[in-house]
Amino acid sequence: MVNKHALAAEASGKPVYGVKGRSALCELICIPDDVPVDYMHTVLEGVFKRLLMLWFSTENHDKVFYIGQNKKEIDSMLIRIRVPHDFVRKPQSLEDVKFFKATEYHNLLLYFMTPLLRPFLSSDYFHHFTLLVTAITILLSEPTHHHIRFAGILLQYFVQEMEPLYGY
Repeated sequence: MVNKHALAAEASGKPVYGVKGRSALCELICIPDDVPVDYMHTVLEGVFKRLLMLWFSTENHDKVFYIGQNKKEIDSMLIRIRVPHDFVRKPQSLEDVKFFKATEYHNLLLYFMTPLLRPFLSSDYFHHFTLLVTAITILLSEPTHHHIRFAGILLQYFVQEMEPLYGY
C-alpha cells in the first residue's frame, strides 16, 4: 500500500496519505511491514497522548469520558507529586501536555495517571485505561512468553473497546 501511495505522490508531486515518494530503503526492506513498532511513538506520543486529548479537550465537553472540568484539580495533585531522585523529570502541568517529552508521557502513563484518574473517570473508562497501563508495564519488564501473550490479550481488548467507548 505504501508503494502505491509513494508512486501516486511522485506522479502528482503532492503527498498521498503523508507519503511524499519512494524511499531508497524500499529497495532493502518492505515499508511498513519490516519496520519495528516503537513504544515512544506508538504508545506514549500516540495512543496515550490521544487519550489525554480526549479526556481533557473542551471539544469533548459533551462526551461521557470528558473530565476537563476536573483538569485543575488533577493538575494540582499531579504537580504536588514528589518523585524519587532517579526520575529525570518532575511532573509537569497538564496545560503543557502538547509539549511533553516521551519521558513525561512515560511517567504519567506508568506511575501518575492511574491513581489520579480513579476518582474522575467512570469505571468503564478507568478499566479500559488500566488495560493499557498493565499491558505496557508487563512488556517493559522482562516478560516471559506467557506474560507477552497475556499483555497481547490485554492490548487486543484495549483496541477492541476503543470504538465502543470513544467512537474511534
